Amino acid sequence: MDLILPHYITAIIQKLNNHNFKSWVVGGAVRDYLRNLQPTDYDLATTALPSDLENIFVHTVPTGLKHGTITVIEGNHSVEITTLRLEGRYSDGRRPDQVSFTTDIVQDLARRDFTINAMAYNPEGLVDPFQGRQDLADQVIRCVGDPYRRFSEDALRLLRAVRLATVIEGNIVPDTMSAIQELHANLAGVSNERIAGEIIKIITCLRPSRGLRLLYSTGLIKIVLPEMVAAKGFDQKNPHHDKTLLEHTMAVLDCIDNTPELRLAALLHDVGKLHTFSMDEQGVGHFYGHDKESAKIAEQVLRRWRQPKKRITHVCKIIANHMRTYGSYRNSRVKRFINELGAEYLEDLFKLMVADKIGKRPPYDLTKIYRLKFKCERILASKEPLTVGDLAVNGHDLKALGLKNVDIGLVLQYLLELVWAKPELNDRDTLLQQAKKWPRKTGGAGRKKT
Repeated sequence: MDLILPHYITAIIQKLNNHNFKSWVVGGAVRDYLRNLQPTDYDLATTALPSDLENIFVHTVPTGLKHGTITVIEGNHSVEITTLRLEGRYSDGRRPDQVSFTTDIVQDLARRDFTINAMAYNPEGLVDPFQGRQDLADQVIRCVGDPYRRFSEDALRLLRAVRLATVIEGNIVPDTMSAIQELHANLAGVSNERIAGEIIKIITCLRPSRGLRLLYSTGLIKIVLPEMVAAKGFDQKNPHHDKTLLEHTMAVLDCIDNTPELRLAALLHDVGKLHTFSMDEQGVGHFYGHDKESAKIAEQVLRRWRQPKKRITHVCKIIANHMRTYGSYRNSRVKRFINELGAEYLEDLFKLMVADKIGKRPPYDLTKIYRLKFKCERILASKEPLTVGDLAVNGHDLKALGLKNVDIGLVLQYLLELVWAKPELNDRDTLLQQAKKWPRKTGGAGRKKT
C-alpha cells in the first residue's frame, strides 16, 4: 500500500530517518486514507525521544512533554509527534499517570482504543497488528484488547465508539457493545466539554440518525442527553405525524444541512413536546407551545455543554420560531417577524422549517413556508427600515422633545410600526411630528415593545 503523504510529513519522516529514527503516521489520518478520504490532520509516532526531537527540529513546542509529545513546526504546518510509549494506570479516567518509552511500534499501537485507530503507516508500508484494516472494510468498531480495560482507562471512549461507528456508517461488535452497555454510567464522570465535542462530531456526520440510534442502544443517551430519553417510542398521536418523536427527530437530522447550529437545532427542536403533550376528546395529540419550551430546554442543554453564546442564541432563536404561523402576511407583519427574529437567522430558520415538514407524514406541502421566505427576501432586498436603528430619529432626538426616558423605547417602537406600514414616513421631521402626537394617541401606554 502506497499512500501519497503531504510534502511536509514526508520531510519530517525523512529527517528523522537521517538521524536513524523511525516514524509513522498514526491514528485518524491512516483511517481516512483507507476510506479514500483526504486527511485534514496528521499525527506522527516515532522512536525518537522528545529531547531528540528538540535537537533535530528548529521550531518545536513542548505541548505534551510529560506524555512524550512535541509539536514540530514544519513550514506553515504544526505536527504533533509522540514518542512510542507504554502507559500506566489512568487514575483520572483521561490520561495515563505515567508513561514509559519503547522502540516497538506494535507495543505502542496495543495501547490505543480501537483497531481502526491502531494502524501506522510510513513509506515502508502499513503496520496493522490488530486487523484494523479488515475491521474498517467490514465497517465495525472493535476495541484493541479487553474492551473493559480500554473503557476503564478513559470513559470518553464509550462515546467515541458511537462517534466512530457513525463516521464509518458501521456497527459496534458484540463484546465492545456489551462493555459499553455495562459501563455507560462511567461517562457521567467525563467533563461536559469533552462530551459535547463528541456529540457535535456525531450529529455532523453524514447520517447522524445512526449515531443517535446507537446512543439509545448503548444507554449513553441517559448520560449525554437525558432530556431526550423518553422520545424513544413516544407516540405523537397526531395525524400530521407517522413517526414516533425519536424517529421524527432522526428524520429531521438526516435531511438538514450539515452545520453544528442546524444539526443541534434539529436534534432539540421538538424536545419540548415531552412536556407539552395533551390529547383532545377525539384522541388527537397536541403540543401547544412546544417550540418555546424546546428552545428553553435547548438553552439549558447547550449551556451544560459549554457551547459558545453565539451558537446558543442561533440555535434557540430558530427552534423558538420554527412553528411560526406562515400565511398571507401583510408587509408590516412580515417586517415585525424579521425584526423579532433577526434577519441573520432567517435562512437557517427556513431550513429547519422545511426539514421539520419533510420529517412528518407525507405529502409535504412547503408552499406556505416558501411564500413567507420569498416575502422576507423581497423586503430585505428593498432595504426598507426594519429596526429602530433604521429610523431617521433616535433616542436623543426624542429626549430633546421632552419625552421621559421610560417612554423613549415605546415611542421608537411606535414610530417603527408606522414606518413598517408606510416606509415613506421615515423622515426626521415627519417622525418628530408623530412623536409629539404619541401621548394623545396612545395615552402614554404605547405598544408592547418587541
